Amino acid sequence: YDRQWPQRQLFLAGKISVERLGGDRFEVGFPLRYQLSNGRRHASGKVWKTLVLQKTSAGDLEITKVNERKM
Repeated sequence: YDRQWPQRQLFLAGKISVERLGGDRFEVGFPLRYQLSNGRRHASGKVWKTLVLQKTSAGDLEITKVNERKM
């Protein structure tokens, strides 16, 4: 991915949603706009990015799942 798209720009494209899944697990979702380039090649679009976070025993949040789908 780094070789294919060495220049990348990502932008938050709307509101962030947070949902408690139970216990110390949370789902965070947000729209993300991207612009990619490699010389003369360009791509752009929008995805919905979802992260599942789990609180660790130290109290930190750890990403346990990542998903994205084109909008």
